[in-house]
Amino acid sequence: MSFELLVVIWFILLNVLLIGYAILDGFDLGVGILHPLSPKTIPNDGWS
Repeated sequence: MSFELLVVIWFILLNVLLIGYAILDGFDLGVGILHPLSPKTIPNDGWS
């Protein structure tokens, strides 16, 4: 294998992993960012 081919393979692999991480972890990151803005206590409306 030539060095140029290894660079291309590494570039593709790294990008696929980063895109997969961004897609699969987007929900968790969004919830984590909004968590400090949530109220500290949950109101009890009698349903539970």
